[in-house]
Amino acid sequence: SDEETHRRHISQYVGRESIVISETRKGKVKEREIRPLIESISLGRADGDGYRLEVVIDQGEGKSLNPWTLLKDLYNLNENEVRAFRVVKTDAQIIEAGEYALRNRD
Repeated sequence: SDEETHRRHISQYVGRESIVISETRKGKVKEREIRPLIESISLGRADGDGYRLEVVIDQGEGKSLNPWTLLKDLYNLNENEVRAFRVVKTDAQIIEAGEYALRNRD
């Protein structure tokens, strides 16, 4: 089934020891290892007949991974194709860290 194909693809992707992407920054193409930043990717059912990907990314100090960058690599999409996805950030830790920083300033 379609769902099994998605699940198999995701588990193979996450199962890789190394995931290297090419990113263009300031006009230069740089290779970047992103596997350590991906904690998990799971597939759920969305409303209607679609699917929902739940991605947990390690956004620690100095580390970041754009969800569209990950989707492009995961499904081999171009910029236009990937923008058809709706990305919703559900991580509350960013807000908590911000409040923490504000509270602890003198």
